[in-house]
Amino acid sequence: MVDSGRAEHALHELALAEWPPAAEARVISVSFVGPTAEVVLVVNGDYEYWMYFTRDDATWVLDHDGNGPS
Repeated sequence: MVDSGRAEHALHELALAEWPPAAEARVISVSFVGPTAEVVLVVNGDYEYWMYFTRDDATWVLDHDGNGPS
């Protein structure tokens, strides 16, 4: 079972690490479905971006990402 508070914190860090500080990226939501997590960000103040992670043992791995939900 996933500790959602701890997982959410880890996913925030992973998602934001992909963006340079100038992008001013911020996480607006994290949701879980089984071993998969969807992280939605706002980049540059108005651009929404989706990142999908899969849990592999104790690690979250980026599965796919893009400019819309999938």
